[in-house]
Amino acid sequence: MPASTPAQRWALGLAAVLTELNKGFHHELGGWGAGDHTVGWCRGVLSKSWGVTDRESFDSALRYLWHVGHRTECLQVLANLPANPAEDDHKQAIAREHRTDLEGRGLLAWDLGRFVAVVGWGCWAGYIPESEAWRYLHGAATWAQRRYRSWEDYGRQYELGRIWWSGEEDPRMEPILTKLLTDPQSPWITTPWGWPLGAAPPAPTPRRIKRTQCRGCGAPKQLPPLTGWVYCDHCGALTDWDFRTACSTPGSALPGPAYEAVLAAMRPKIEAARTKRDVAAMREAQIQVFTAWAEACPASLPPRAKQADYREKYVRYMAEAAVFSELDAEWRAAGADIAKLTTGIRFVGNPTKPKVAAEPFWKLTEAVERQVQRGQALHAEHGVVGMHPDGIPAELQSQLTWSVYAQGWVPMLDDANAQKLLDRTGLAGDYDTLPDIATRMHHCGSCKAELQTVPGAKCVVCEACGTRVDVGHDDVSCLQCAFTFAFPMDVARGKCPACDTVVSRV
Repeated sequence: MPASTPAQRWALGLAAVLTELNKGFHHELGGWGAGDHTVGWCRGVLSKSWGVTDRESFDSALRYLWHVGHRTECLQVLANLPANPAEDDHKQAIAREHRTDLEGRGLLAWDLGRFVAVVGWGCWAGYIPESEAWRYLHGAATWAQRRYRSWEDYGRQYELGRIWWSGEEDPRMEPILTKLLTDPQSPWITTPWGWPLGAAPPAPTPRRIKRTQCRGCGAPKQLPPLTGWVYCDHCGALTDWDFRTACSTPGSALPGPAYEAVLAAMRPKIEAARTKRDVAAMREAQIQVFTAWAEACPASLPPRAKQADYREKYVRYMAEAAVFSELDAEWRAAGADIAKLTTGIRFVGNPTKPKVAAEPFWKLTEAVERQVQRGQALHAEHGVVGMHPDGIPAELQSQLTWSVYAQGWVPMLDDANAQKLLDRTGLAGDYDTLPDIATRMHHCGSCKAELQTVPGAKCVVCEACGTRVDVGHDDVSCLQCAFTFAFPMDVARGKCPACDTVVSRV
């Protein structure tokens, strides 16, 4: 997460001494770039040095550094110095010697430097979004510029804070400060003291999340889905479909033109099976259709379809649904009506941004409703509903069907008719502001992807690779590379996703 502006690089300079000590990168949040060990290192240092294990404890650490810190202790010591200097302990001696510098601002430089570092580490650890991290750093930078005269003034006061904390001088500090103050590549040189910081970054628009309750465990949805497929944050069950997210997320789209092309290529086999009313031949043809569709349109499938066994079950489910629909005269008649009514669609309004005329559109929608309802009856009769690999109810399967239709037409409808369509098809849903909750960071044991989890979570679906991941037990750490990850569900022995070393659950 590199700085993108000079002002951001200036703010990172407040933690430059720590970055040098850690042999890190001055242009990156927390001093670290993206790497296999970055998240683990940041989580480790936050846990061991700051007691941070989740968002709640992370916020507590930031509040301490921002409002209290070692500067408060320093000012208290200054106010209560012994009358006799011979009685001073090491902190009292420091306070007495540097009284002029410390009065009023205490050890603010030391606290701000650590604040900037902790914010960066917390961002890598997944406890805070990057946009929020930069807002915190802007505040720290503004405070520092108001209280110190130069990078040298700031650096010397930071060094004093380190001595206060450790009880002794660190021989590494003087060479580091000299480098930061003289090296042409130093952030203290490339972004001099007094660099204009500009206005604080704006707060993000509150995200909205569809109000959803898991059909399996009853838990509410608290984390935003990455696609239209909504998985429970607690048990990993597929529990809802988020039409709004599907429309706004590239790659979430359901079957469209690509699928139609595949279907056209397979049409002769389907026509032959329909003529003979040959269920077995129709099933074979539809399996070929949907196998090709899954390969051609992978983004149209649920995230779990990235797993071969799930994808095979999903293809068979879709194929079986098509078998009995294609062989049913009533379903096909509704299809013929749909084709005819589609040709009667008219566009009205601004020629540059035309909208669909309402009357012919709603006649078309009524025909689609008849076909969907007939399809649902056929699927229930022939046991297709129970073949869905996630075991979702018919109501949710209907929403997925309607979404194909709505995603194509909503952009061409005026606002009133678009909302009417979403309400009529059950796709509208109720949306709430995304709750501010403490989360934990895990890594998928299959693909290394970061996984944010809510308190009490047992199983989550990795939306990057489709794996059901066990987050109800402790993560495991690879003895070879130290990468920490969560095993897939029901797996006790497997390979580290970072280095392929065989790892067993203890």
